[in-house]
Amino acid sequence: MSNRIPANTLCLQKQFPDIYKQLFSQSSIVTSAAGCFWFAGEYAVLHGGIGILQKVPMRGYVGITPLEQPEVIDLGGWEYVPSKQHFKPVDFNYWWQSVKGPFTDFIQAELRAAFPDNPEKGLKFSYISEIPPSTGINASAALAVSFATAFLVFTGELQPDTCKNWKKRKASELLHDPLFDR
Repeated sequence: MSNRIPANTLCLQKQFPDIYKQLFSQSSIVTSAAGCFWFAGEYAVLHGGIGILQKVPMRGYVGITPLEQPEVIDLGGWEYVPSKQHFKPVDFNYWWQSVKGPFTDFIQAELRAAFPDNPEKGLKFSYISEIPPSTGINASAALAVSFATAFLVFTGELQPDTCKNWKKRKASELLHDPLFDR
């Protein structure tokens, strides 16, 4: 166990700098979100009840770069495999083929609404998941939140400073923020 790499963001960034460098160097916007684990109440909170949630020190990252053609391109990504102590390329091809049409149609419609004077706007995206899939630590939620945040920054509907200020606010305050109604 002495050769075990601690699976947290800082250790993974130190151990695999090229993976992160690739994402950050090829992307105009990069956002991330932490994974989390519900001890109890994940459904109760939907109805106003109490839940016990723990953030985990692993994140999902999404990088977006603009295109000057109306395309949405998945450049692929990486996911960490703790049992092998390395990142492997993500193979979302099975998923991408099933959602590509509706997903790209939705994103392109949102881009046309955000940039009405530039209907040729598109984007390419890539991602890193430090959170192993199918572990109950919300890898898909972290990537979805990261993508949504990067997209809203890309379209100008969300300012980076707003995201920085969120870290300083209580969850109860954030729930009443109009940006969360979108």
